[in-house]
Amino acid sequence: MSKHRWQQGVLIALTGISSGTFLAAVVGLLGNAVLTSLATSSIALLVSWMSLGTKTFKFEEESQAHRGIASRLWDVRESYISLIADLMSGTVSSAEGRERRDELQQAAHNAYADAPRTSNRAFARAQGGLQNNEEMTFTSREIDLFLPEALRLGEGQA
Repeated sequence: MSKHRWQQGVLIALTGISSGTFLAAVVGLLGNAVLTSLATSSIALLVSWMSLGTKTFKFEEESQAHRGIASRLWDVRESYISLIADLMSGTVSSAEGRERRDELQQAAHNAYADAPRTSNRAFARAQGGLQNNEEMTFTSREIDLFLPEALRLGEGQA
């Protein structure tokens, strides 16, 4: 999304500059007609280049696709947590649990199959956030607090 915002910001800035240089050329404020013409043409060329770039590099669409996959994977993760709670409480049999687990594995597989590829740099940033900053992770104690008291592992094991 930051690439999309950058792309749009540059396009807006260049469009504004090209309008300003055009108006300056019309009014004759820049003096030298050749330099004014070159400046206006150069900026117009950059605007055209950026406009083509927005049609070629679909940063916003790619960002939305990543968000969609993340949402699907979050749902799979939450379903696993619910399944574990159901298994621990005995409301789901082992056979039902295995069947549901297989469905969740298939859902995760489908999400990954539909996921857009990412760059090594983006992967490293996400990995660093998860490993070093413990983003989107919970301690055993925090997970225990989500569960009803009857399903909690207890203070000593958390």
